[in-house]
Amino acid sequence: MRVGENEFNLQLTDAHSQPVIIDTHLEVGIAPDSNAEEKGKQTTQSAQLIEVVLTPIGTAGEYAGIVPLGTSGHWILTVHFSVQGELYEVNFPVQVI
Repeated sequence: MRVGENEFNLQLTDAHSQPVIIDTHLEVGIAPDSNAEEKGKQTTQSAQLIEVVLTPIGTAGEYAGIVPLGTSGHWILTVHFSVQGELYEVNFPVQVI
């Protein structure tokens, strides 16, 4: 990923590789990777929670949206979503250049 706006694609499947349809929109949290900071790879921007509108694309269970990243460094994107009333959270480590 690069500094600026990035397209973020997500495919949700269950344990049987079947598409999962979410109940609500997805929220994406962006935070510096604390492991990278401990190793001296500082990221200057503080953690933030932004709401990213993900639009269904392609087949069922596929979503895409734009994620803005303000500075380079090691980041964790945390996606929050709900399926059948149960909340889930998935982390994606990314390197922003």
